[in-house]
Amino acid sequence: MYDAIIVGAGPAGLSTALSVWLHSVRRDYYPEILVIDKEKNPGEKKPCGGMICKMALNIFPSLEKFSSKKIRQVRILYRNRRFTVNFDDVVAINIDRHILARFLMQKIAKLDTVELNLGESIQHVNASSDGVTVYSNDKIYRGKILVGADGVFSIIRKEIFGYSYDLDELGVAYQVRLRLSRNTIDELFGDANEFYYGKEFSPAGYAWIFPHRDHIRIGVGAIASKIRGYDLRTYVRKLIMKYNLQNEKIIKEEAYLVPLSGGSKRITAHRVLLVGDAAHQVAPLSGAGIHLAIIAGLLAGEIISRCLIKRRRLSYSLKQYERIWNCLYGIELRWQRRLVNFLLKRGSKVAMDKKINNLIRKFAELLLGLTSTYDLIKSWIYTQFLKIIRGY
Repeated sequence: MYDAIIVGAGPAGLSTALSVWLHSVRRDYYPEILVIDKEKNPGEKKPCGGMICKMALNIFPSLEKFSSKKIRQVRILYRNRRFTVNFDDVVAINIDRHILARFLMQKIAKLDTVELNLGESIQHVNASSDGVTVYSNDKIYRGKILVGADGVFSIIRKEIFGYSYDLDELGVAYQVRLRLSRNTIDELFGDANEFYYGKEFSPAGYAWIFPHRDHIRIGVGAIASKIRGYDLRTYVRKLIMKYNLQNEKIIKEEAYLVPLSGGSKRITAHRVLLVGDAAHQVAPLSGAGIHLAIIAGLLAGEIISRCLIKRRRLSYSLKQYERIWNCLYGIELRWQRRLVNFLLKRGSKVAMDKKINNLIRKFAELLLGLTSTYDLIKSWIYTQFLKIIRGY
């Protein structure tokens, strides 16, 4: 029987495995961990803009050397105005998901008691008072704790927690990778990620351009329940033409779903917990989830390690992961979803006055995970107060 079975070898699942092992070994306990993923090369087929925020770089500083672009600037286009926010240091990197997965798997490969089964699909899972059971194509695995890190269409979420998502909780994204020379990328975008807000860029969301080493990723996202009658490809083509890049080669087109509900309040059950996309641990305002998946995995791993070593009542002990996550990040993600709903309301516009630059900087910091929605709202309230007392 494994101490922990982790389904999904993305950032959330691999970070969980790493965390369980490290926290346990410090207490002279060597946990038997199984990580299963349906892909033989995790991350290789995963559509993603590829931005990893500073928060994750603080955890894995050596990741920076694998980046295809280091980001020191954010450009935000809103209502035909362009705002540029500069930072003194690297605040994010753009990276291919398979490189990130390989980076984490190389760390996992050094751990003697962690087994990595790739190219194996999970068909069914079950949890009881005696343990958890995972059924794959032709094998059955037994364990003490089960971690669902199996993405937006999580089997574990559906079978253990008994619910999936509705369209209002999902974002639909369409993205193309456009081949460009390094000189052209540097000339047009430098070290900046670009974010586009407004109805001209997305019917109910935002668009982006993220530069990489030899290509750029141009995409548009929208709340799934609000895109009927719209073709997201049209918005991407507009951005391509905006930079006069219509003759450049498209090397890849991809569409995918992103969980944007603001996080699931219930992410633990008896012997089972969820991390990453399976738990909706994605920032609704930006769609960024890699740094949150890593943090959730590290937190979940520490809690699991305590459960294994101290052997307390599992349902109570695992619940600590849910409580801590909701206190640290769950509330923030729900506030972000409320902000998204506000911005998507017909007629909701931010006044374009002389104080907007301060708000834009706060907004850029929020996109990068450097500040909170509460701080952004507080700054907005402060500017409204100044308008009143100064007679703006």
